[in-house]
Amino acid sequence: MSNVFIPSSIRDKATRDTFIAVVKELNTVKTVTTSATDPSIYTPGRPGDVIFSESSNSIWVFSGTTWVLAADNTTTATVTLFNKSSVVSAPALPTGSFTYTFSSSVLSGSGLNGWAQTPPSLNKGEYLWSIQAPAVSALTTDTVNATEFSAPAIIGIGGEDGLAGNFSDLQGAIAQTQIPAGIIDSTRIANDAVIASKISANAVGANAIAANVITGDKLAANSIITSSAQINSAIIQSGNIQNLAVDTIKVANDAITRQDFVSFTNQSGAGPYTFSFNVTMPFAGSIIAIANLEIFGTVGSGSTATYKLFIDGTQKAGIAYTGTSLAGLQTLAGGADVALGTRNITVEVSNISFTNPQAGCKLTVFRRFK
Repeated sequence: MSNVFIPSSIRDKATRDTFIAVVKELNTVKTVTTSATDPSIYTPGRPGDVIFSESSNSIWVFSGTTWVLAADNTTTATVTLFNKSSVVSAPALPTGSFTYTFSSSVLSGSGLNGWAQTPPSLNKGEYLWSIQAPAVSALTTDTVNATEFSAPAIIGIGGEDGLAGNFSDLQGAIAQTQIPAGIIDSTRIANDAVIASKISANAVGANAIAANVITGDKLAANSIITSSAQINSAIIQSGNIQNLAVDTIKVANDAITRQDFVSFTNQSGAGPYTFSFNVTMPFAGSIIAIANLEIFGTVGSGSTATYKLFIDGTQKAGIAYTGTSLAGLQTLAGGADVALGTRNITVEVSNISFTNPQAGCKLTVFRRFK
């Protein structure tokens, strides 16, 4: 499909992006329609048809015998920009459109009008402003229009400078035992006031850090731990991770993954033909398999062929054809909840009754870990 028409009734940007991504993957789609409700067992369809359900914002693919719910790979982020002014009037807003890259969290493009992702330094009396916009896409980037940003809000004001001091006078002057409990807390330490170069080697040991004082939100991204060599094998173990604190959707490449099997040799002769391969599941979860069969031969009104899809030996989809429609591209789709380990998926072509039969298979597998 070189051109894809997205109905105007699909107004949600995330849903539109997901719809486009799924359609691009299913290159044998016959029709794309919208429906007020999810399809039922009585909803007609042909193999490869796609329905967008407005009631549940979901996408369904017809396998030949049943409607199968397709997977969603949408990524979301919040883009925050900062600017400053010397009066209580918001600076000029951005104009035009920009590109947000999810992997680097960078917004690029012209027309920002002084707005930036890093807060500017403030002089006394200057106002710090902030605006936000959503970035939602099934792709690696998203287009963010200036009209999507929120109204500017003041989030800070430049204050008086503090008194100058000679920090060398404090070196070694205050010991931990000389500071009463509760005197110095996080609200009394200016941002970036304590950096690594100001802490003597081995000055802060494990016995000097109260339980629960350092949490994930206090660790700067990409700066505290830069390599696996900095993590002792005994520091992080299963007992140190709270139940459900890290789930599969927070683990890159493990929540929902896709695998294509395309290196099949065409099979010919009397049949049956069997295309078999294995999928590794490092965790228990679900498998959604979409098989595209390409059938060749001389077919007539009495020709027959049966196509079946199995997951771990259990049939998940099947089509029995009679007539000329059995040739060309056909789609089978099915899913199953499976345990961890190696899972087998088999596509079978049998009951072949036509001249010079030949078949090839391409299969796409989505793995979702629970």
